[in-house]
Amino acid sequence: MRPGCCPGRWRAPERGWLNPVEALLAAGFTLNAPAPPDAPPSPAGRGSGEPVAGTVAELRAQLERLRHQHTLELA
Repeated sequence: MRPGCCPGRWRAPERGWLNPVEALLAAGFTLNAPAPPDAPPSPAGRGSGEPVAGTVAELRAQLERLRHQHTLELA
């Protein structure tokens, strides 16, 4: 959340940031609303600069390449 969007929010050391319900409602949030569906990953890899692999097989292959590269760097 943006600073200042929810007046009355405070930080509890054991729980993190707490926001009054009234402030959340005023900011446009709704109670008990279902979460929106997950959006598919962007082609830009969510800002990482690397393309997102399209399949589990591609992700596994990429993981194996990275493991191999890491092993070589440690040697």
